[in-house]
Amino acid sequence: MLCLKRVWYRVATPTSGYDDSIVGQTFELDDCIMALIHVESQDVDRINKLVRKLVNNVSWLSRKTGINKIILHSFAHLSEDKGDPECAKKIIETAKHKLESKGLDVHVTPFGYILDLEIRIRPDTIARIFKSL
Repeated sequence: MLCLKRVWYRVATPTSGYDDSIVGQTFELDDCIMALIHVESQDVDRINKLVRKLVNNVSWLSRKTGINKIILHSFAHLSEDKGDPECAKKIIETAKHKLESKGLDVHVTPFGYILDLEIRIRPDTIARIFKSL
């Protein structure tokens, strides 16, 4: 997870099987937490546990920093073992709804697209957190 001063992205390229209808769209947000989410093949059997841990970790960081704007970003580059994309989408969408029910403002980056991504990380000791779920 990253505590960001600013994030900006432009939807650049669809990956295999996605259309190009949102290519070129942009998004920008200040003062937010970005959770980079990578799903591995064994995660299919632990979706509920993963969602619970993800929500707990994001909620904890939100309380600790006072930041209530959250970005969930599928980042399938954290390991060589990549899980099923449908499993990843389910985890992200379920986590989104659970975080929103806690009063957090949640944005999900477009799934299945390469982003032209700019991030500016806050200069805090807690701004970069890694959690293996």
